[in-house]
Amino acid sequence: MSHNHCLLAKLSASGLLLGLLVEGCTVGPKYRTPTPALAPFHNQVAVSVSNAVAAPPMDQWWIGFNDPILVTIVRRALDQNLDLAATLTRVNQARAAAAGACARLYPAGELDASATAEHQSLQSTLGTIASTVPTYRLNIHEYTIGPAASWEIDLAGGLRHNAAATRDEVQAAEAERVGTRVIVASDAADAYLQVRGYQARLAIAQNQIATDEPLLQLVKNRIAAGAGTEREAAQPEALVVQARSTVPLLRLSLEKQLNRLDVLMGAQPGTYAHELTAVAAIPSIPKIGNQEPTDVLRRRPDVIAAERRLAASNERIGVALADYYPKLSLAGVLGFDSLNSGHLFSASKHSDLSNCA
Repeated sequence: MSHNHCLLAKLSASGLLLGLLVEGCTVGPKYRTPTPALAPFHNQVAVSVSNAVAAPPMDQWWIGFNDPILVTIVRRALDQNLDLAATLTRVNQARAAAAGACARLYPAGELDASATAEHQSLQSTLGTIASTVPTYRLNIHEYTIGPAASWEIDLAGGLRHNAAATRDEVQAAEAERVGTRVIVASDAADAYLQVRGYQARLAIAQNQIATDEPLLQLVKNRIAAGAGTEREAAQPEALVVQARSTVPLLRLSLEKQLNRLDVLMGAQPGTYAHELTAVAAIPSIPKIGNQEPTDVLRRRPDVIAAERRLAASNERIGVALADYYPKLSLAGVLGFDSLNSGHLFSASKHSDLSNCA
């Protein structure tokens, strides 16, 4: 047994040494991250705000508006959006694929076990001949168990290129999920801000009507008293008619945005409209930080995803080129075989098998 252990140790050391030797042998192009030279933004203006607060995190930019209702709306939209849930599933799928690709870099093992019951008929030719042997057994039970291990030596680096490609695809999937999150949040915020905008415009129109109608009535009173002419009432009357004509359009647009918000939040139109009946001021635009516009461009999720897809494609070239080279695998099997389950792991019962090995 000591000789076998020494042999296995030598084989393991040899395999490890071989793996270390071929670690640097990879085929395929080396990926270099693109570094485009972006010119400064042409119309950037330095804006100084004395009472500006710190910029919110990029993944929660809507918090910077300091509007609790907006935060609630965005959270509802993110929680129910099916596109966002699909992107999360794709991220988990990419992570599982990356874990499987990385696992191929290491030895793989399996355990096989079997139990066989055999009954030899005395009527057969073999049974007739074998029955004359003193040690002949009519019923035979055989039990086998043994682990097996194999390891593919990554000679050309195809496995490493594949693992790197799957990791790049994970990063691309994560960037696409962030992009979907940004789109969902921006749609919800846009609908909410338009609701507040139409409410403000509707309030202005109603205030104008409330102001112009008494003025028109005063002009009519002057005309009735003989102190004015009909031409004097034309202008205030036109202003009142114009203000009144804008109210139905503003109310229709407001209703459309309220229904859009409900759909974005995964609810039937009209579900959450009562929460926005109270007119509130339009939130002020938050600070976006001290970053250059070109830096913000580099942080766009779609740009990051495209760059990661490019890196994965570059690694796939190495995988394809590695298929032109020979493949080398190491394998080892250790087995136990016994005619009695009680002595399956007894070394004395495997002396014959050991000698044969």
